[in-house]
Amino acid sequence: MENEKTHKRFPFISGIFSLLLPGLGQLYNGQLRKGVIFFLSIIFIDFIFFLFSVFKSFPGLALYVVLEIFVRLFIIADALYYSIKSENYVKQKYNNWKVYLAAVVFAWLFFTFFPIREIISLETSRVVSRSMQPTIQPEDYVMIDEGAYNQDSPDYGDIVSFIDIRSGEIWAFRIVGLPGDTVQIQDEFVSINGNPPDIQLLNPDAAHTYLYSESLPNDKVIYVYKFIIPDEGVVINTDKLFIPDDTYYVLGDNRSDAYDSRYIGLIDKNKIRGRLLYIYYSPDQDRIGIDLTTR
Repeated sequence: MENEKTHKRFPFISGIFSLLLPGLGQLYNGQLRKGVIFFLSIIFIDFIFFLFSVFKSFPGLALYVVLEIFVRLFIIADALYYSIKSENYVKQKYNNWKVYLAAVVFAWLFFTFFPIREIISLETSRVVSRSMQPTIQPEDYVMIDEGAYNQDSPDYGDIVSFIDIRSGEIWAFRIVGLPGDTVQIQDEFVSINGNPPDIQLLNPDAAHTYLYSESLPNDKVIYVYKFIIPDEGVVINTDKLFIPDDTYYVLGDNRSDAYDSRYIGLIDKNKIRGRLLYIYYSPDQDRIGIDLTTR
């Protein structure tokens, strides 16, 4: 009779359960209270990081990832330890597959209806275009703040994402002209309200592509590429264009290889999805963590 009431806890199962859902391994081990505490600890970490907008900087994201990994590994290790230790375990009423499944479904519903990333208005995107070189390279993965302009308006130099109405793809360009400005492109550089930018050639010995620094009206300095010999069809000069309310003029930093406002026209504010914050991953490890709000 005693043997029928005692059951060995298998570390493999508790480990898999903990990977599937933090705290589920403890539930399997008969530690209901500890399992609930561990599950709530994960939610608490997410809530605190959300409350203080920690994800909106790369160091904050890195801190979150490290802390999340540490806590989850601790929870798994705890489940494994107590599974090994509990050789003669008396099953509880909640030790059945229906309860385990219900716990997983509950967690899935919770994170489906309360997705942290969407609540804090963050989105990620992989860059495939060369249009924002040298600032952003193809295969860079960027974090986008989709709530950046809920209260504020875009400013000169902001790198924004928007949906191209023709292709439905997410594009990213730099704001260079604000509502009320008169913009003109001269030799692929932007003049605002009749004021040409301060430019400086940084690599005069280049064989194919020049690198320039270019100033914007708010004194932000950006870096742009320009082909020494432009390809056929590249718009080098434009007439003056007045920018109406709630529209913006955008350019790619790779001026000779960007399908920007010179070709697609002005961008409505309600089409802007958000502001690019930082590069959170890139095949070039030196690029990971670059703050795009200062570039």
